[in-house]
Amino acid sequence: MKKRVLFVIYNFPPINSPGIYRILGFLRNLPQDIEKYVLTAKNPFGDTKDITTLKLIPPDTKIYRTFSFEVDRMKTKLVLFFKKFQKKSISDNKVCNARSARKTLLNILESLIFFPDRKIGWLPTAFLCLFYLVLTKKIDIIFSSSPTTSSHLLGLCSKKFLKRRWIADFRDYEGEDYNHYPLFFKKIYFLFESCLFKNADLIIANTNNMKSIILTRHRYLEEDKIKVITNGYDSDILNANIIIKKDFSSVINITFVGTVYQGMLDTLYIALKDMFYSDKEILEKIRINLVGTISEYDKEVISKEPFRQIFNIVGFLPSEDINQTLASADILLLLQRNDCREKWCIPSKVFTYMFFKKPILAILPSNETVDLLRNTGLGINANFYDIDSIKTALKQIVCNFSKGNLLVNINIEEIEKYDRKVLTLKLFNFLNTL
Repeated sequence: MKKRVLFVIYNFPPINSPGIYRILGFLRNLPQDIEKYVLTAKNPFGDTKDITTLKLIPPDTKIYRTFSFEVDRMKTKLVLFFKKFQKKSISDNKVCNARSARKTLLNILESLIFFPDRKIGWLPTAFLCLFYLVLTKKIDIIFSSSPTTSSHLLGLCSKKFLKRRWIADFRDYEGEDYNHYPLFFKKIYFLFESCLFKNADLIIANTNNMKSIILTRHRYLEEDKIKVITNGYDSDILNANIIIKKDFSSVINITFVGTVYQGMLDTLYIALKDMFYSDKEILEKIRINLVGTISEYDKEVISKEPFRQIFNIVGFLPSEDINQTLASADILLLLQRNDCREKWCIPSKVFTYMFFKKPILAILPSNETVDLLRNTGLGINANFYDIDSIKTALKQIVCNFSKGNLLVNINIEEIEKYDRKVLTLKLFNFLNTL
């Protein structure tokens, strides 16, 4: 008898955000004896649309989209409206500090009002649809995936009120994001989180470090209740119409795909500026391509010398073009935000990078991502906080490239563990235990 599984996820194609590929990988690779349903938001706010991602949805997946009252969409419109009447004033340090304090306070108040996150406006219509699907389609298992955490509230409701089995999947773990909030708010979120963990039949963590952090924060949990399924790459999708570049040109193309947040490139800037004066001939052989969304701060920095000659801002590309861009790169660049997530987060792009079996220049703090790249033999690792290690890595790349040899000891067997087909088999086994 077929099991009917409802996947609850806020973002879904045609929205192009990193989280959609994890769920698409499960949907594409689950066997035919799983009947697949998706509940998602009809009008999500804040992410880019890419209609080419619609091709990735398997035809046997039944999709239900419901309206979401978007707090941030309304806030953006109000801010733009009131800016029309705002008088320009010369700012000084006191004014800036006062504005910063008000903004911090406002963020805390908004977090209390829009709890557990800013997508709470999706819940009313989503719950009505979930209730309808569970009763009419005889759904057996709810699989909720976060972010957003509001998705897990729907899973919790299905467990409490509809008595369905519930798997809570954490692509990101937001518990530590609240450490800088007042104690009262941290306590509220901890209690909320405990309610989720206690009621879920199974918790899936995205990395081993995430699992360790959850177990440390919630010591009552049994280790066996939390399973790990990392992100991965979809070999079927990536294999389509991609020609991998084999030749060695005079310029080394180092390519980054994703969002560049302010601060991610800061230590690389310092290393490149130092090399401009001491190893200029090295920099003349390097071209760094940034594909995706770039912060305004970084655009301004890159527009100046010496960075103007080194960086190439490509901007947004559809997913199909991104894969071709990755295939034609010589080196793939991996950056990570310097925040609490670095302890447990493995950026999803790492796994897409791994498929192409190209060297990955990873400018990161020491964490689980660095260990992963070391085990696969793909990483040219440079510590984010060590300028000298970044310069050494760049020199190593140029030296190896001139010899026509960029990779050493690639572990194919280790890389293949992260194929979506292998990872989905883990999920299929978990579903069969419920």
